[in-house]
Amino acid sequence: MKKNIFLTVILGIASILIIFFGRQYANNQEEEMLQNSLSANDTNESEGEGSTTSEQAAPDALSTEEKLAEYESNLDSLSILETIDYTTLTNDQARLAYYGPIDTSLEWYGQMNTIIQDNVSGPLEIEEYTYPETDTYELYIQRTVDTVVESGANVVIYRMPALEDKNRDIGLSETNQYLTSIMNALTEGLPDTEIFFMEPAPILSEFDNPNSRSLSYRSYMNEMNSVASEFGIPVIAIHDQFTTLAEEEGLELDSLFDEEQTNLNDQGNTLIQQAIESEVSNTTDE
Repeated sequence: MKKNIFLTVILGIASILIIFFGRQYANNQEEEMLQNSLSANDTNESEGEGSTTSEQAAPDALSTEEKLAEYESNLDSLSILETIDYTTLTNDQARLAYYGPIDTSLEWYGQMNTIIQDNVSGPLEIEEYTYPETDTYELYIQRTVDTVVESGANVVIYRMPALEDKNRDIGLSETNQYLTSIMNALTEGLPDTEIFFMEPAPILSEFDNPNSRSLSYRSYMNEMNSVASEFGIPVIAIHDQFTTLAEEEGLELDSLFDEEQTNLNDQGNTLIQQAIESEVSNTTDE
């Protein structure tokens, strides 16, 4: 009997001790978890503050003086957009002139202007010296370049009249001759002006539609690219970039045009915008 009472007392004490130490252990665990949670929050807040600092140091947050210093230290490798932006920062009123056979009602033209306007820091005035469906010979013989020179534009974008020369059926040597004369007048008349050539947008129905000389418009475009190379003029190669993007995305070219395969459809216009953005944003090394 006494032995049973003693065992009961021992078991009771053991139970009390187990409950006591169990609660103490649980409290310690809760405290440790709380500390870990607070530490994790502190770490996240520190990382968040670091991200904010990084964003504040992004190029868009640079002051005008800092941007100018950055551009001037990399003048030989600026993208076309950066070059135009630099021009707006170094002129009270920068002027961009479009020149050549441009139909300003086409969607790519509005897309390009939007891209440029959204990425320049200073004031930019856009002027149009455009002659839709006019070939290189007519641009040359009519002395249309004189009006561009007289404008004193800081930036000139010359759209290649490749299809127009193909339709006129002139020889590649004549295209080279007329374009060279135009560029001589432009570079001599505007020695400090940034000049860019721009390829035409693709026209699928004309890819395999040669003239009497067995030349497609792409033959004339390639000849104009060679003139640009001779003058050291950068080319906004939207034709080449468009076809490259289509291939990379697994798109058939005929799916990007209307039924006549002449004008871009909505999907084609989206792709040409991507091509323009890529071409004007890529840095160059001269």
